[in-house]
Amino acid sequence: MKKSFAFFKKNAEFYGAMFVNPPEDLVGAFWNTSSLPLAKHYALKSCQSKSRTPSSCQAYATVLPKKHQSRPGRTLSQSGNLTFAAYRKQQTTGIYGAFAVAENGDSGFSWNFASKSQAEETALKHCADDVQASKSEASAHVLKNVLEANRSKCRVVHVTQP
Repeated sequence: MKKSFAFFKKNAEFYGAMFVNPPEDLVGAFWNTSSLPLAKHYALKSCQSKSRTPSSCQAYATVLPKKHQSRPGRTLSQSGNLTFAAYRKQQTTGIYGAFAVAENGDSGFSWNFASKSQAEETALKHCADDVQASKSEASAHVLKNVLEANRSKCRVVHVTQP
């Protein structure tokens, strides 16, 4: 558990949580998502799915963004914030662009399209590609026991219009 905590502390920078099961020396952790409740949900689910006694999993550590706002709701993930900034830079005034996100934190965008529907369709495709890339990088445990398909569905959250 000490190694896992050191790794968590070093790598978790944005909405993260770590749950531990001391009797079994197990850890479940998740970070870089859109809210602390979602990070806690996934970390607990990870810990419980590895455990013979799931009720022994308990919260151990959480991580918030540096400029955390305490009001309820969701924000973009850390990578989503960076992608949104790139989207805003690429966009040309007077032409359509769109930004799409999945609740898990994946995102995609489009810029400089003649129609709103083309911009939205392309942003959704890029977001779906990002979801697939995240899944290919995730461990087998996370894929099988933690991630939920309904939280990987992309939706358009911003459209730039002429």
